[in-house]
Amino acid sequence: MKTALVVDWPSIDAADGNVMSEWEWQVTSELMKLADFKPDVIRVAYPTYVAKWPSLFVGGKVGGELIPAAQAARDKLVAALKGYDMVLTLGPHAMFCLTGECKIDTFRGTHVDSPAVEGLQVVPTYAPYLYARMAWSERPVVVSAMRKAKQRFVDKPRTIYLPDNIADLYAFSTQHIGDQIVFDVETNKSCRITEFSVSTSSACCLYVQLEDRAYRSTWSEQDELDIWLWLRFLAARKDLAWGFHNATYDLTYLDAYSIRPRGPIFDTMLRHHAWQPEWEKSLGFLASLHIPTRAWKHLRTKAKKDFNKSGSVD
Repeated sequence: MKTALVVDWPSIDAADGNVMSEWEWQVTSELMKLADFKPDVIRVAYPTYVAKWPSLFVGGKVGGELIPAAQAARDKLVAALKGYDMVLTLGPHAMFCLTGECKIDTFRGTHVDSPAVEGLQVVPTYAPYLYARMAWSERPVVVSAMRKAKQRFVDKPRTIYLPDNIADLYAFSTQHIGDQIVFDVETNKSCRITEFSVSTSSACCLYVQLEDRAYRSTWSEQDELDIWLWLRFLAARKDLAWGFHNATYDLTYLDAYSIRPRGPIFDTMLRHHAWQPEWEKSLGFLASLHIPTRAWKHLRTKAKKDFNKSGSVD
């Protein structure tokens, strides 16, 4: 597998012929050693140092049309990377040139199929000046991206169950629920649960929609009551562990429906906080660090474009 590392542009204090400053290269080399990441080539997306990224776009609008010099550099980069399998991009401009995306905090640490180079997957992360000079706490984030860039992302089949009736819920619990589940609720401004999901593995999930976007119930009154009774049936199991991200939020809403899990409870947000208390706690951030799948924000963006949806089932 052919792997490349692409940086935005040479550092302001990089020696002639080098991409990074001596200090940036020392830090980057240490991180690559930790990740066992060994790119076949290191390139820049633009040949000279740039003080302000928007200056590479016509009208100074990031994400728009590149100025001629930047477009020529991008074309040269694209041509040079033909035949490569993976690229780790350090910085937003390198990511933009190969993916067309400009929000690095959204796509950082995820595999993105490059629309510019056929067969190329891109894993974006932060620029050297950031993790070497300013935000040292981001270095583990960069190491995580380096590890992900060592292999291509291969999507795996997943099954999402959408119940048609109450019997489907009990069938799901009988056939798929073992000794633990991961649970999540979505709520509206009226403090009602509008939908929830029950996941039993990375490949199996039950999704139950209770209200549509106009706040209209999607079930009869009796059926909705039976849905809550089904969740109380699960909550009564002392041998069933419930996983949450920010459990306090979900459990507060479940408690309002008199649903109180009696089994063990684990919280990914609290576990992450205990490990790295200074880091962001969002589920997207944790996923970009710890699991080898595409970010949900990336998939949701595709859903918006293809189906005019925000990510949930209408």
